[in-house]
Amino acid sequence: MSTLPDHLRLFFRDESMQSVLLPLTRDEESGLCTVGDREVAVDLPNGETINVYAEVAEHEGVADISLSIIQDGRDFDVRCLGGLIVNYTSAGGMDVLCQIGTGPWD
Repeated sequence: MSTLPDHLRLFFRDESMQSVLLPLTRDEESGLCTVGDREVAVDLPNGETINVYAEVAEHEGVADISLSIIQDGRDFDVRCLGGLIVNYTSAGGMDVLCQIGTGPWD
């Protein structure tokens, strides 16, 4: 099995704001690497809270990545292979960059 990403990183355009690392742990039964059994609440620097859920599985030797962000009844979902970096704009207008794995941006 290839090496799967081991964390979800949330960071911000203002580099003085501390990034958040959420570990992805492997469930031996399902083979999935997840942030947990359910969404994880993340407090943003502007006082807002978002809920995130991420899971990674291996698909033909490549990381199959799913990310969900839930806030105030809004769901943002994305799925891709290999690596992921997306920008989510919170209800209060804060840009949150979410990264799992690596890609051409590294």
